[in-house]
Amino acid sequence: MSAPEANPDWHSWLIQLRAAGVPNKVLAGLVMADFEDRWDQQQRELQRKFDNGDVDPDVLAAADADHASALDAEMRQALGEQGFRDWDRERTLRDFDFSGVNLSTSERDGLYQLRKDLSTKRKEFEDASRRGEIDEAELNAKLAAAQADYQQQMKTLLGDARYTALTTTPDPGIGDLKRQVRGLNVGDDQMTALMQAQQQWSHQRSQINDDAPGYETQMQALDKARDDAFQKILGPDGYAAYQKQQDASYLTLKHYANAWQLAPGDIDYLYGAIHNYNQNVQDYRDRARAMEAQGQVVDWDSVQKNIDSFSQQTEQTLSFYLGADRFSKIKQNDVFSFSVQN
Repeated sequence: MSAPEANPDWHSWLIQLRAAGVPNKVLAGLVMADFEDRWDQQQRELQRKFDNGDVDPDVLAAADADHASALDAEMRQALGEQGFRDWDRERTLRDFDFSGVNLSTSERDGLYQLRKDLSTKRKEFEDASRRGEIDEAELNAKLAAAQADYQQQMKTLLGDARYTALTTTPDPGIGDLKRQVRGLNVGDDQMTALMQAQQQWSHQRSQINDDAPGYETQMQALDKARDDAFQKILGPDGYAAYQKQQDASYLTLKHYANAWQLAPGDIDYLYGAIHNYNQNVQDYRDRARAMEAQGQVVDWDSVQKNIDSFSQQTEQTLSFYLGADRFSKIKQNDVFSFSVQN
């Protein structure tokens, strides 16, 4: 598929904007937006022809593959060779986080060229596959080899330390952890220890196959080990505050405090009641399971009746504390879920 026909006013407004001192980065955005609009129109027309049976699927695939090269040709024409290279280098390297990684201009240029060479190889292999010159297995092998060669050349260019810094994906759990402990007055040493515990948990979790036997047991053991580490780092009070910040019922109570007319003391009281209920029920059920595991007969109907009775008592206590109207409104929003599945 050829590039979309250029806008007849394309050159005139570009010359006028450049003469007015508009930066190349802004010009690039305008030219690209104009190109994408025309490309989209051409693609819709091609899709219409395909839907009518006038073109084959290969034509659609080839058109999609030609998009990048067509855009490059137009941007090069609009910005000039050096302007295009500056724009394309920034676009090609934009997924790298260079903060804290010292790269010279020549090293960035080298990294850019490695990326461009890899992109060219990928397109060559994919075009050959579309033409039926290589099969899917050979395509995958060539792509894997090209990727491995790119990574090795990148290591040679940057060295192992900077290569690792640029290619290691941040652990999303670390970001979540920092948000979770915000406001808990966690010291630098504690934060470092928490991040290490979180990273260890993430690494060990990635080694477990979720289809393997005993997956749930292994995950529970990992979670407990991390929770124990967090409790040791934060201390009993700090860990209790951390748990509260993760509790869905506590967060919901805080969010709708105005709608439900809840003071801070009310939120803490309700959270404590819910937390204690859940913990007591869990402990009660665990004791019953332990007895059964030891060979004792457990009357599970009676266990559930006792839990139901405890649920009713807890609801009555909270209804008396809140009053019927507030209690009903909060319960309707599923904050009070005093029931446990067998």
